[in-house]
Amino acid sequence: MDSREAEFLKRLMATFKIEAEEHLHTLSTGLMRLERGLPPGEGRELIEEIFRDAHSLKGAARSVNLSEVSRLCHCLESVFSTWKSGESAPKPALFDALHRAVDFLRAGIYAIEPELEVRETSATALIRDVEAAAGGAGAAPIQAGPGASAPEANAAETAVELPSRPAAEHGGSVEGPGRSDTVRVSSSRLDAILLQAEELLSIKLASAQRAAELARLASELQEWGRNGSGFRVDEEHFRAFKHALNTLTRNADRDNRTFASILDALLGDIKQALMFPVSTVLDLLPKLVRDLARDQGKEIDLVIEGGQIEVDRRVLDEMRDPVIHLVRNSIDHGIESPARRRELGKPPRGSIALTIAQRENNRVELRIQDDGHGFDLDGLRAAALKSGAVSAQSIAGISARDLAMLAFHSGVSTSPMITDVSGRGLGLAIVQNKVNRLGGVLSLQAEPGRGSTIGILLPVTLATFRGILVRVSERTFVLPTFNVERVVRVPQDAIESVEGREILLVHGEKVSLARLADVLDLPRKRPLEGEGRLPCAIIVRSTAGRLALLVDDVSAEQEVLVKSLGRQLARVKHVIGAALLGTGSLAPILYVPDLIHTAIAAPFGGMQAGEREQEADGQTDWRILLAEDSITARALLKSILETAGYTVFVAVDGAEALATLRTTEVDLVVSDVEMPRLNGFDLTAKIRADRRLSEIPVVLVTALESREDRERGIEAGANAYIIKSSFDQSNLLETIRQLL
Repeated sequence: MDSREAEFLKRLMATFKIEAEEHLHTLSTGLMRLERGLPPGEGRELIEEIFRDAHSLKGAARSVNLSEVSRLCHCLESVFSTWKSGESAPKPALFDALHRAVDFLRAGIYAIEPELEVRETSATALIRDVEAAAGGAGAAPIQAGPGASAPEANAAETAVELPSRPAAEHGGSVEGPGRSDTVRVSSSRLDAILLQAEELLSIKLASAQRAAELARLASELQEWGRNGSGFRVDEEHFRAFKHALNTLTRNADRDNRTFASILDALLGDIKQALMFPVSTVLDLLPKLVRDLARDQGKEIDLVIEGGQIEVDRRVLDEMRDPVIHLVRNSIDHGIESPARRRELGKPPRGSIALTIAQRENNRVELRIQDDGHGFDLDGLRAAALKSGAVSAQSIAGISARDLAMLAFHSGVSTSPMITDVSGRGLGLAIVQNKVNRLGGVLSLQAEPGRGSTIGILLPVTLATFRGILVRVSERTFVLPTFNVERVVRVPQDAIESVEGREILLVHGEKVSLARLADVLDLPRKRPLEGEGRLPCAIIVRSTAGRLALLVDDVSAEQEVLVKSLGRQLARVKHVIGAALLGTGSLAPILYVPDLIHTAIAAPFGGMQAGEREQEADGQTDWRILLAEDSITARALLKSILETAGYTVFVAVDGAEALATLRTTEVDLVVSDVEMPRLNGFDLTAKIRADRRLSEIPVVLVTALESREDRERGIEAGANAYIIKSSFDQSNLLETIRQLL
């Protein structure tokens, strides 16, 4: 195959993936709607629709030589055909197999193409699953489709390598058109962009003409200077020069207005080309809710409103994982089991509602509401105190709303154990960080026993925003306008000192005060002799709190163009980006949540996150007992732990581990579950039952990933439960760091 043919096939595969995603979306959402139940007329139309999509996907897969995808589509097509003809009807027993088949198709299509060669047995097994389920529902036998040999179609036992649900449901990223390097733009929108870009040609020519005229005038001035005339020229030459300069000024002003008009329109159309319906993020949620609810033995309805509202694709890409996490959090921690809901007098089926609405100032709001048990405020209080996020003194008079917001602090979790998907106290903190860095605002309303509502207010687009330019220590910074409540002049008698901290009185209200120069570790500006102007304070607010920042001066509020700091400077404290000003200079854009955390950290008491990390990193005498019967796994885990600086003792099973604990002092236990003589569950239970050992943290690292096994780990008293199939050494080390 020559390079041109290879390039053609690459482009063809990219086109196929875009088409395939549309068909898969129709199949997935169609099956979800059928499973929930529809009136007969609507059901027939939907069956016809998914039948056509299965048929179209089969043909498209054949055109790019994906035989396994084609075979499985043929199988689905056969099932839908029997539904169409009335030979059989959709039955609950069949839907699980059909959803697994659609998941397999998506995984196969987005995998590296050569890997499809080894997935044949998986496709065959899925075809057999669908056939068996369809046959059990009264359907006629289904042919495996073209390309299947008799031994393959009749294989007695074949292992399926496919995960039961997409990676995003385990906390990973979601691949698909929302994260693609290409976008689909209507031809009419492209035509409009092209026409406006062509208009810029006239501006280019005019700009060249103005430059030539300026060069001529400059040359005349230079010539006058060389002649030693001292700029004393005759009146006629002076009038001509003045007329040329006035004409040039008028023309430049006209060009500037024309250019600004064309550029604004062009930028507007390009922004529109990058706008996508919020549904591109939310379309995967019904399937996610279905699978997670079934996995946890819960019944949950998902309602989505406003998915047609369009938002910048970059905003959607950044918010995809946080939205998934919040929905998963509602399922994991919010919605109760059917039995528990009946005890509480609630309907057995829980409800999650996602509402998207346009707001003023070019913003959009996303609200996630569930009717679960709300936030465990007592558990949050205890977890926040344990993590050091707040002190006992500061939490004493905290409101219920502010207490619930502590769930978004890093390291605060009410989960009874750390697992591969929750319990680390990081998920909600990551959500808040994402929202803040997009310039959004997070809000929370929680009513114990009745549910919770999380609101996310986001900008519709990212390219520009309005900012307030401030001067501090002869430097210019930008504060995002959406974080600013007001700007006030500060007379000296408006500042008070309370418990060693400065407080600003603003219309009778007390607000914590900090000097921005001190927060940024810059030298304070000395007031000029006789300077009579009062200093300025900017009242800022974010989910981190509210603060008055004292600055030297406020220059202006203006629209600013945001420039990224790049990967190397992505984590610079207090700074979120850089603004390109009209002068051509760059000014740092300050990250208000960081400023507030730095300024008011002291009153909260306790160690801050960075100090806790330093203490943990500096600790070199932690002792860990590792219980693992597999020689290979034992060697791997021992190496990981010793490389991280821990002293490691090993045991080949639970019984030896228990004996070691009775003779050796250790700080934490890492254990497998399936071991001879004494398994990990029983080892954990015995540790908890021993008064001398009961406080030792236990981390279970195991291949057992069912909900029942995790519940056994909780009942036994494990602090963390890590699945080997999704094992990542950084997860293990982070978990241990949190527990020690």
